[in-house]
Amino acid sequence: MCVTGKSIWQGATGAERNGFKGVYVLECDAAAPRAEWKRKMNGIPATCQPFFACMAANDADTIYLGGGQGYPKSGPSVLKTSDGGETWTNVFETDGNKNIATGWAGEGGDFRWSWPEYVLGLDVSPVDRNRVVITDLGCIHLTTDGGKTWRQIYNTPAGERTPGRPTPRGDVYVSRGMEPTAAWYVAWLDEKNLIGCYSDIRGVRSTDGGKHWGWNYSGHQLNALYHAIQHPSNGRAYAAASGLHDMYMSMFLADNTIDKAKGLAVYSTDAGANWKALHDFGSPVLWLAPDPKQPNRLYASVAHSKNGGIWRTDDLDKDGASTWTRLSAPPRTEGHPLNIHVLHDGTLACSFSGRRAGKGFTPSSGFFISDDAGKTWEDRSDPGMRYWTKDVVPDPHDRKQNIWYACVFHAWGPGTSDGKSGLYRTRDRGKTWALLAGKELAPSGLLNVNSLTIDPSNPNEAYLTTEYDGLWWTGNLRDAKPTFVPVTSYPFRHPTRVFFNPYQKSEVWVTSFGNGIHVGTVDK
Repeated sequence: MCVTGKSIWQGATGAERNGFKGVYVLECDAAAPRAEWKRKMNGIPATCQPFFACMAANDADTIYLGGGQGYPKSGPSVLKTSDGGETWTNVFETDGNKNIATGWAGEGGDFRWSWPEYVLGLDVSPVDRNRVVITDLGCIHLTTDGGKTWRQIYNTPAGERTPGRPTPRGDVYVSRGMEPTAAWYVAWLDEKNLIGCYSDIRGVRSTDGGKHWGWNYSGHQLNALYHAIQHPSNGRAYAAASGLHDMYMSMFLADNTIDKAKGLAVYSTDAGANWKALHDFGSPVLWLAPDPKQPNRLYASVAHSKNGGIWRTDDLDKDGASTWTRLSAPPRTEGHPLNIHVLHDGTLACSFSGRRAGKGFTPSSGFFISDDAGKTWEDRSDPGMRYWTKDVVPDPHDRKQNIWYACVFHAWGPGTSDGKSGLYRTRDRGKTWALLAGKELAPSGLLNVNSLTIDPSNPNEAYLTTEYDGLWWTGNLRDAKPTFVPVTSYPFRHPTRVFFNPYQKSEVWVTSFGNGIHVGTVDK
């Protein structure tokens, strides 16, 4: 059995289903050595676009096709034959969720079938023709009865819906850790109410301390949340929203992509149940920072080649009527800010992340300081940080706030030879830096560091997150050359950030690029 398309190449995925041309069967028989491929299309709807073909090793007549549904429908499709392709039947019936026990995606839900959209993987048990699993852009579904019924397996069974019923909106779920997207941040509004910031699935909310998560909120519909905070003075929640996912990863560093995206800052007065627009910047918002000494002052980092940079309001109490001013641009930068920190003495410290143009990166990244509320800036970047800096992190145990850590990815292209990925430290607010951990530490050969989190109760212990090499820990951070060791109990290669639960100090929470949020326990 084979599926043909307009264009096939090594590495093509189910996303190329639109090129579907036909389904063919070759019956091999020693008595007929010149057997020909035969086109088998009976029963395949005109709107179906198969891409995968799969069968058990012990049954050549029962075959499954996986793909998508073309206009006007959208969603995964699975076709089945029990007679070697003579007739085909649709066995993944998305209309009304007819034979599918859904999770959070399905007809009627927060995410319709257009969100998982098409099959990205199809497999049949080699010894059981009735056991089939499919993956797509967001979900995993399994059948054990040959397609008569399907059930989701990306949430725990308690979150399943009865087949034939609409998927509810605003419900909550318990994940199996199979989120196919990036988790960036976790914010505690109190012991029970949490905000999880994600790409693609907008962001999630928990009202029971993280046991269950869902879209039990209103007012935020953009693709992603990147950062959320609880204001130290007014107690409200503020969040950075974007219409573009995976900002400042390698595929989202160019102006022609970022400049097209929407973005705004939002706020909530009821622990994240309802969100309202604080300010529409028209471009992705990455970070928010309150001024601890001026309650009505809030900073925002906004990504755009012309209008991007650090923005500020001094009348936060006016909510959606607040006015915002773009501050001067730090030297070398080109509109790709990331972190903002307001220090005790009013100094601003920020990171600008990578920017790609032509065949490589521009030297517009790094660490910058302003002691006049953003009127002027000083470039305090190590040469290795000038192409693709990620988080810059102050040491919470340093009362003078002179000790900082900078997390750097590896850039490529002309002129980037002085860029060095890894973890850097300064003890004088960026006047001098030391590379603490680099490629010599990483099995991948590149220590792309996303973030560092220092234990709030122990200045020597910290967690390091990397793009390729998993989660790392050190117990002697303040030494001249700390020793980092991999956290082998953490099961995923690309954690993004680490958080200590402020209400359970023995809990360490880890967000990731593709494996949801994990919680670990440490001795305290």
